Amino acid sequence: MKLSKIMMGTAAVMMTFSMLLCSCQSTKASDETVVQGDADYSDAPVVAEAVIDAEDKTADSDVEADAVVETDSETDEYASYDKASIDEQQKKNNIWANLLISQNNSKFLEVDSCTFSTIAITGKLKQQDADLFINSKDFSAGFGSPILAAYYFVYMDQKTRSVFINAVDSYLSDFENKKLNRKDKKSIKRYGKSKVDLYWGLVKNQATNSGSTDALFGYSFKNKSPYFVITIYPTINEKRKTDDSVPEESMTLNYYFTKAQCKALAEFLREDNISQYYVKDVPKVEVISPDSY
Repeated sequence: MKLSKIMMGTAAVMMTFSMLLCSCQSTKASDETVVQGDADYSDAPVVAEAVIDAEDKTADSDVEADAVVETDSETDEYASYDKASIDEQQKKNNIWANLLISQNNSKFLEVDSCTFSTIAITGKLKQQDADLFINSKDFSAGFGSPILAAYYFVYMDQKTRSVFINAVDSYLSDFENKKLNRKDKKSIKRYGKSKVDLYWGLVKNQATNSGSTDALFGYSFKNKSPYFVITIYPTINEKRKTDDSVPEESMTLNYYFTKAQCKALAEFLREDNISQYYVKDVPKVEVISPDSY
């Protein structure tokens, strides 16, 4: 009987000691969690993973997978937030950009594209893409492209388009008949000249500078091949009259075309093609009969 009482007493003491030990361990773990600052929050999944691993080795792979998914979920959430912030900022930037777009550009209708070559900084020919435009205000037509540090629009009215097309026809004929002369000092203006309108700026949608000047139509040998060339000399910037901070004049522009390229541009600039963009539908106004007054 006495032995039974002793064993019961011993069991009670051991149970009390066990409870106190668990309480201390719980307090220690709690203290470690509290100590973690905001900078350590990203390490929390790793700490939880280590504790679970100590308690149950068999669950290790599942815990790691869950931890990775949780971390990826947080990353995706932040990525979505960052993307939303960027999109919102871009919308704001676009609003300001639209306010800064040149009024000239609002009447430029982009209808097609073409290719030609210009002289790169290295001095060699560089082929590039260009856009074909119609000016909806006066139905002049031409092309636009970046050249060095600016974007230039070149527009031709009906008269200049006719001169250009005749120049291309003459060039193609001379090419086929081998009449192109490398030593011809007047080759760059061999096929005539005519007026063109220029618009330019740092970027395509801010071509606020403008002027009119002569364009020469001819040919030039580059890399042992004769290219059709449009040469446009500098023109005074009309905006300079009201703003001293803008460039005083345009650059000298040289556009080089292969046979196929100049032929394609000539086809675009032909009157029967440009005429399809003319305003043909005049609004009909209903006239009230005098008998109905």
